[in-house]
Amino acid sequence: MAAHLPEVLPQTAPLELTGDLARWLVDGLHRYLDRATATAASQRDLRPASPPAQQRAELAKLLGTATPLAASRLRVDQRLLWAGDAVEVRAARWEVYRGVEADGLLLTPPTAPRATVVLLGDCATAPEEWLAGPLGETAGGLAASGCQVLLPRLVSRAIDHAGWPGRRAFAISSREFIYRAAFELGRHLIGFEIDTVRAALGACGSGLPAGLWGQGEGGLLALWTAALDERVQATVVAGAFEPRETLWQQPIDRNVWRLLTAWGDAEVAALVAPRTLLLVAAEYPTLTGPVPSDTTQGHTPGDLRPPPAAAVAAEFSRLQQRWSAGPEPRLLAAVAAAQEPFAAALGLAWQAAPPLVAEVAPQPADELQQRLVDTWIEHTQRLVRAARDEREQFWAAADPSSVATWETSTAGYRERFHRDLIGRLPDEPGPLSPRSRLVRETAECRIWQVVLEVAPDVAAYGMLVLPRDLQPGERRPVVVCQHGLEGRCENGAYPDPADAYHAWGHRLAAEEGYVVFAPQNPYLFYDHFRTLQRQANPLGLSLFSFIIAQHDAILRWLAEQPFVVPEKIAFYGISYGGKTAMRVPAVLTQYCLSICSADFNEWLRKCAAVDQPGSYLYTREWEMFEFDLGPTFNYAEMAWLICPRPFMVERGHHDGVGLDEWVGHEWGRAYRRWSLLKLGGRASIEWTDGPHAIFLQGTRAFLRQWLGPAR
Repeated sequence: MAAHLPEVLPQTAPLELTGDLARWLVDGLHRYLDRATATAASQRDLRPASPPAQQRAELAKLLGTATPLAASRLRVDQRLLWAGDAVEVRAARWEVYRGVEADGLLLTPPTAPRATVVLLGDCATAPEEWLAGPLGETAGGLAASGCQVLLPRLVSRAIDHAGWPGRRAFAISSREFIYRAAFELGRHLIGFEIDTVRAALGACGSGLPAGLWGQGEGGLLALWTAALDERVQATVVAGAFEPRETLWQQPIDRNVWRLLTAWGDAEVAALVAPRTLLLVAAEYPTLTGPVPSDTTQGHTPGDLRPPPAAAVAAEFSRLQQRWSAGPEPRLLAAVAAAQEPFAAALGLAWQAAPPLVAEVAPQPADELQQRLVDTWIEHTQRLVRAARDEREQFWAAADPSSVATWETSTAGYRERFHRDLIGRLPDEPGPLSPRSRLVRETAECRIWQVVLEVAPDVAAYGMLVLPRDLQPGERRPVVVCQHGLEGRCENGAYPDPADAYHAWGHRLAAEEGYVVFAPQNPYLFYDHFRTLQRQANPLGLSLFSFIIAQHDAILRWLAEQPFVVPEKIAFYGISYGGKTAMRVPAVLTQYCLSICSADFNEWLRKCAAVDQPGSYLYTREWEMFEFDLGPTFNYAEMAWLICPRPFMVERGHHDGVGLDEWVGHEWGRAYRRWSLLKLGGRASIEWTDGPHAIFLQGTRAFLRQWLGPAR
């Protein structure tokens, strides 16, 4: 057959694209997400309205407020920190969750309080600094007007407190450090701080009118808290209300999975109705973060810029269309304009107060900030330890009594994994419109570039390797060889032994006779690809949403080829390709087996445990975190979605991606599923005294066993 193969594969058009096709592929995904982000608001407008209680439950889930609140009271330090003619300020603490305490400052009026207000400034400064600035005038005035005012401490974006004893994070903020650990667990620093406010309202005592006043980051928390907690009767949001489509360009600790599919600020604010809402289009915080480029290599991009006034007005117009009852929301130009109507909504008359006078030096804010960061990280570690029990409850409906019942009962888990954890592209599969061109010949093989259409601006691209001894009419098994981080499809197709790859794809074609396809996955060009994850997440998508769609197209095209055995298409991936080996065959059952090389791990600990060497909490790979994966799908559970198909792990003792003891722990959990189904021979692990690399020893025998001889 080889002597008759043309420059273009049969039933494909000529591939005439020039330049770097990998860059072209990634650029196309950016265009897709730009378009999806631009139309997100109009898509929300088409969604049917659900009851407010259901909306609040859905929003609370996305914001990570799943932990039950503790029932506590304020513990007030009796030392007087500041005082004025009609105001006293003391330190206070209260319990948020069991074993998790928050702290702040409490302002009290000279007489019994007639209302409670939680006041939140921007996270760039501490409550002690809020009192020294314009926000202090508001706090003092509210206290003089008859409110007890509580100022909770927020986690800052300083880089001084991120890390754990003996381990320091890679130049990231405290907020991002906590975000990374919490996000993987289906929690969020945003949710922690919302619950801090909600617990504060409870700790201040019931029976009094309650209000929230927030500015900057505190304004965003005030908006979300008021939407979720109906105890709040009046809310001021200053410097936070805006179109949320720029979320992916802001600091990553603001990243909220699937937010834009249902929620812009207008939709969130509409849940405050019929209560009082005052929006102030001023005092937006600013932050300049690293600029994403090919050379920043992991410094998480993100900055804060005041939105255009026209954009704020447009979002306010959307809110007015959704506001259902009660006093109309108001958009004000200055903070002072909100003081009197806010106090009136709480049944009070606004009264300005003179500046506060310091009585004693408070505890250093830096020490209090470090204690707060440590408190939240300790809480995430408790959640890490509890996650296995959560997964067992989540998987309770899976029926392992037989292979048939296992396959039937896990179909729903596969759907949930794809839809809820990975994110499914909304586009229906269309014509593949394949294009190809011959790019290289070796003594044993010929190699083509192949491009397939997946969705508008989404393509699948890779290299097809055909052994020269493939005869006309002959069909052979296929091995899809997936490269790792910053890799190229050439690593799996060409004979050149590059680094850890050892030309494994070309060797499988040349030495074993398999047809090989080496896809180009989009995880290269440093932050240029990582920002895909940022922009995708608020849309309920991820990098693997695209990768799964691309592999689905590749499988459909391969199955149509006259030289392929359609039911014998195997997957073999290394490193980031090993991550692909866990996620793609778990969803796409057309892959008859999967081999995960140099990646298999106790994945939750790898992403969220502070004591795990090599944890992504301490590295530059800020795109790794997948919302709510820990309580639902660790690597064992992903492997269960591959079961009963054959599955193999290739592990080098000196591979720094993980520790042998944790890899073995997770492998034991995975293997047990095949063993209990009396299919233990279908699952295997090869331990090798080697590094982060393809070894092609036991895996070669594994492929021969389950694909059969190619020739």
